[in-house]
Amino acid sequence: MDPSVIEATQGVLGLKSYTPASTRLHNLTSRLRKIFYMQDPNIEVSAVTPDGIWAYDATWALAEAVERTWTSTGLNLVNLNNITSSKHGLLLLQEILQTRFKGISNEEIQYPNGKLVSSAFEIVNVIGKGERRTFDAVVGDTTITSERSQYVGFTIPYTDLGVGMLVSNENGDMWIFLKPLSADLWITIAGFFILTGFVVWVIERPANPEYQGKPSQQIGTILWFSFSTLVFAHREKLLNNLAKFVVIIWVFAVLILTSSYTATLTSIMAVNQIRLNSRGDYIGYQSGSFTQGLVKNLNFKGLKPYNLVEEYALALSRGSNHGGVSAIVDEVPYMKIFLAHYPTGYSMIKPESSTNGFGFVFPKGSKLVHDMSMRIQLMREEGKLIEMEKVWFHKRTIPMFDNTTSDPNTLNFHTFRGLFLVTGVSSAFALFIFIIFPLKEKWYAVKKFRFRYQV
Repeated sequence: MDPSVIEATQGVLGLKSYTPASTRLHNLTSRLRKIFYMQDPNIEVSAVTPDGIWAYDATWALAEAVERTWTSTGLNLVNLNNITSSKHGLLLLQEILQTRFKGISNEEIQYPNGKLVSSAFEIVNVIGKGERRTFDAVVGDTTITSERSQYVGFTIPYTDLGVGMLVSNENGDMWIFLKPLSADLWITIAGFFILTGFVVWVIERPANPEYQGKPSQQIGTILWFSFSTLVFAHREKLLNNLAKFVVIIWVFAVLILTSSYTATLTSIMAVNQIRLNSRGDYIGYQSGSFTQGLVKNLNFKGLKPYNLVEEYALALSRGSNHGGVSAIVDEVPYMKIFLAHYPTGYSMIKPESSTNGFGFVFPKGSKLVHDMSMRIQLMREEGKLIEMEKVWFHKRTIPMFDNTTSDPNTLNFHTFRGLFLVTGVSSAFALFIFIIFPLKEKWYAVKKFRFRYQV
């Protein structure tokens, strides 16, 4: 090459086909060295070039195709001079295009569309009149995988792990407030409200004027007292200790029920109660990402690739029924970037970690792997990584739910059967004691009530 060209290419980075070392490749190189040495001792074979490897594998592909064609048709294809014009040439071509086998470098050889698929490349740096290869470091969004770790050294991850699912928070269901509790639980709660009010009325009525009066007034008092306990707003005075015992147990049950209802409703509204159906939902993913292989196994109605955060937002806003998607599967760091641009209206459901996050890449055996890992760990302990994330993602809150399901379970009667058992038993016990020992309790209550109001 002209010296000016060599000088102009100094420091240039480029890609070329990469052939990983293997025992078969080593044996082939050794055999070629012996053959060429016997022909000319001055010829030195240091390594087989990628072109030579491709030619070697192509020869094997042709040989196997010829053998399969001969086996299936019984034709003698030893003379291939006129194969292009032969009517059997199409059969041979079809066999070649269907060829799939392990090549000399242990990579799978196939020729879709008549072209060899080369999946591995190496980075080269032009230095002097030659090249320097496997780089000093790779800094970027490089996902740590077991396959890549066979060839390079990764630091510990500097990002969150795993793949998440992005969903829209919009929900047009006007009856969503009923979903946290099942129908049988709603009926049971209503029944216990009335039961508790009735038991308190039976116990308090003989001695408490607030529970006396016209039948309609007494029914109103029963309903008002029982349902007012829902917000702890009951103001009726209780004179009987048995009634107080019943109310204490019931208020405790109401506290548990309201807390559980609030928590479940919050989860449902935040996660949007998404139910993905393989027959009717489309799923999106980042084009060119390894997540494409994950979503292909989900067996949904359709998969749609996207590149930009704006495309994510548009697809989710449309939904599967209007040309969009119901959810998008992507790595957690990318989803945080999306949520930084769209902090409201969307949520991220983070399942169990299925990836190892992003890491920095170094050549195998590099001492920098350990040093960089130690610095990353130190930054994580000091909270600097979190501070950097806040800067990257504009200090916006990222809604994320660390559960493996997007459909919070509806609470049912079976969940709280023990609570209702305690409440029912306490009411029955108080009513039983009141019936068995009525006189002394009634007399004491009446005397206490009259003394208070006379004073």
